[in-house]
Amino acid sequence: MYGQTTGLDETNQLASLTTVQVGGPQNRWSGRNRQGWSNGEFDRLVETFNSTLEPERRIDMRARIGGLLSEELLSIMMHFNLNPVVFVSALKGLVEPAASATGNTAWNIQEWELR
Repeated sequence: MYGQTTGLDETNQLASLTTVQVGGPQNRWSGRNRQGWSNGEFDRLVETFNSTLEPERRIDMRARIGGLLSEELLSIMMHFNLNPVVFVSALKGLVEPAASATGNTAWNIQEWELR
């Protein structure tokens, strides 16, 4: 499989590789899993990841998912999407997302302050 840009957030990127997303007659060939890869353990890990709130457990799930993908699904990234985010210097409280965050820049928005 080649690396593809989905324009989806992390949760939906993972879901796009689940078995239920494999295109077939049951979904009128409209699934997002175009390569047709299917793995029950991956499906279970993604479901657990998407329903877990504890940061430490999410990190563990993400590592297990990454390991499974690297072992089972050949992938060559053709390009990487960079998402630079620019803020005015008067915005205080902005902190780089923690390892447990899913790339959401506004993960601590409740702590931001415009001075």
